[in-house]
Amino acid sequence: MQNCVYCKKQMILRIVLTVLNLKPAQIARELNVSKSLVSKYLAGEIASMEIDVYLIQKIFFISVKDFSRNE
Repeated sequence: MQNCVYCKKQMILRIVLTVLNLKPAQIARELNVSKSLVSKYLAGEIASMEIDVYLIQKIFFISVKDFSRNE
């Protein structure tokens, strides 16, 4: 059984992609990553800070120049 948090994230991601009219192939092309990485991200199999930042930029019309991950 999947964790509910990931189910909600997947649902929100699908809505965002629909509203922004983005296709997974377009995200992969713009970020220069593989389509399988984007597919795994959308399925909730892996986390990708690069895709997260890309979507945040698209949603809020901002530009993030540099980011780092704190654990």
